[in-house]
Amino acid sequence: MLLDQKDNDVLNSVASMDEAHNSVIEMVALYKEERVKLTDLFPPPSGAQDQLLFGFYTKQQWLALQPQMINVNSVIEQLREHVANAAKEADDVLGRLQKLL
Repeated sequence: MLLDQKDNDVLNSVASMDEAHNSVIEMVALYKEERVKLTDLFPPPSGAQDQLLFGFYTKQQWLALQPQMINVNSVIEQLREHVANAAKEADDVLGRLQKLL
């Protein structure tokens, strides 16, 4: 149906939305990997109350966590920016597609 409209620009834009969607999925997978790496660095909890775990960190343990905390935060910020840009692009593409159809 879209091919019948003979508007290659809109067709290419719709196809690029698929690429954007796939890249978001990849970034979420990367976030999950980095988060798991971070949580693996946590020392075992020293206690629990209901669903809350608690513990104490030495300065050395805390310093060991910080690089991975930065990695996770960096992935989060990149993901947020990417999703915001993709949403704007999708809004534009869907508006053009609506006008075309």
